[in-house]
Amino acid sequence: MNKVEIICEIGKNFVVSEQPEPLETLLERAKELIREAKKAGADTCKFQAHADDEIHPDAKLISPHFNQDRYEWVKRNTYPPEFWLELKEYCYEIGIGFLVTPMSRGAVYLIEGVSDRFKIGSGDLTDFVLLDYIRDYHKPIIISSGMSSLQELRKAYDFIREKTEDVSILHCISNYPCPLEDLNLLTIPFLKKQFPEATIGFSDHSLEISTGAMAVSLGALIIEKHFTLDRDAFGPDHKCSLLPHEFAQMVKEIREWKMETSEIPKEALGVSIKFINEEEMKFRKIFHKGLYVGRDIKKGELIAREDIIALRPQGDAPPSQDFMLYMDKTAEHDYQKYEHL
Repeated sequence: MNKVEIICEIGKNFVVSEQPEPLETLLERAKELIREAKKAGADTCKFQAHADDEIHPDAKLISPHFNQDRYEWVKRNTYPPEFWLELKEYCYEIGIGFLVTPMSRGAVYLIEGVSDRFKIGSGDLTDFVLLDYIRDYHKPIIISSGMSSLQELRKAYDFIREKTEDVSILHCISNYPCPLEDLNLLTIPFLKKQFPEATIGFSDHSLEISTGAMAVSLGALIIEKHFTLDRDAFGPDHKCSLLPHEFAQMVKEIREWKMETSEIPKEALGVSIKFINEEEMKFRKIFHKGLYVGRDIKKGELIAREDIIALRPQGDAPPSQDFMLYMDKTAEHDYQKYEHL
């Protein structure tokens, strides 16, 4: 069997305080998490990058799983390229992989010289502004499939594959934390049949330890799991993260435990299909993006590729997956910056 890649999703779990902290403090805490991930047996540490082209500045977005204004949260957690470079160099220094999820096209600008491959989060699977830009790098791309239909997943996958062949897909349920009965692990072999040329894995938001081994027994070759030093710390993902000793136990089970499918609890298996569950629907309204203009545009001007931005929430804007329909069109009227197409 191919070796399973275990990704330690640090995300922004180096943020633990309601008050902003100096960049040096965040870097040191991130490095501590990297060291603990290495000790626990992870292959790769993953982070999340934000930029100012992710959230509409007039939006009043409060996430269901984190009672904070999303625009202010993104502004607070936008870091310069030097931040990411230092973390990458530290990962490589101690012998662990480095991976970043850019949450917008602007976030790619911050990490483009740093990351050797990219991860697309579930909320951005339909962001074709981001996908169109990122596929031009011809670097390996991992996409999470939470809160998306099979049709949306297929459209994004085929779009990326037009320019980048190395694409992996992670089964994912966007619920934080996700209960065992909602994991629907039979989606993993279903995706293997639907996308036979892709590497299939599992991005797990549950607090269960053995679900990684369950997913591997069903064919997953990538396991991604959130990681924290304190589940009660301030931030959206700490509560759905494993502690170091729990993560180490998960790694041990994946590496050593040869689980049979018959040993998987029935409530974790679900059904062999890809669907959007009820809990995920409320996240789509917040995390899916619409198409807006990134500058003032006069009637008759050409709306170029770089003029179009995808912002949360979609609101009344066209869905971001329709990006190619608007690119290189002539403006039929004046647009103000941040006006939807």
